[in-house]
Amino acid sequence: MAKLVVSIPELGLSPTADDSRELYVLAFASDLNIKENKEVDIIGAGNKNLSAMIPDLATKDAMSFLLASVSNIFPVSRSFPRASLSGSGIMIYPNLDPKGFFALQLFVIESDDNHRRFGEKLKKVLNNKKVKGTVEKLKTAVSNPLVGSLMGAVSDAVPAFFSGSGDDLLLSHAHSGFDFDNYGIPDEQRVAEFSFVNKIVAGKLRVRLTE
Repeated sequence: MAKLVVSIPELGLSPTADDSRELYVLAFASDLNIKENKEVDIIGAGNKNLSAMIPDLATKDAMSFLLASVSNIFPVSRSFPRASLSGSGIMIYPNLDPKGFFALQLFVIESDDNHRRFGEKLKKVLNNKKVKGTVEKLKTAVSNPLVGSLMGAVSDAVPAFFSGSGDDLLLSHAHSGFDFDNYGIPDEQRVAEFSFVNKIVAGKLRVRLTE
């Protein structure tokens, strides 16, 4: 079965942005192979995996069905509008087999406190009522609709929480795909890049099929 590599090779200010920013990316991915793929530790900000950044063991149920990642913080300005990235850039989904369905929700956030309270923020997102309710259902059976529901719950929980946080949510972007539609990659291609942009930030999501 084909595997996927999903990353952000470009991130920075949009042409209409007029202020300096300190940007980081928070991403949540899930699939039909999550019980196996959850054993993968994605290294996040400060070279810590996400489970190490969540202080409360009780909140980690959701992490059994999510691959979560947080990037380091990238200062950007009109003089230097792009984060310094090369190769795959910010890694989100590192060469795993989704077993037929993949879903991703990513958020570009402006940092206010340099990740000092990130564990507490993530804990509140994972403790959201809708997120926890979907996780309880996934414990019984992993299915396309439930994985999609989990991504929907996360996409609601993150903006609601960050609206009252010192960090500012600047952009959210979703990507999903099935094996029969090449996980969103155009037919006959093995890799595709998808732009995301608003008045403040812009970037590219790269989705690559590997054997």
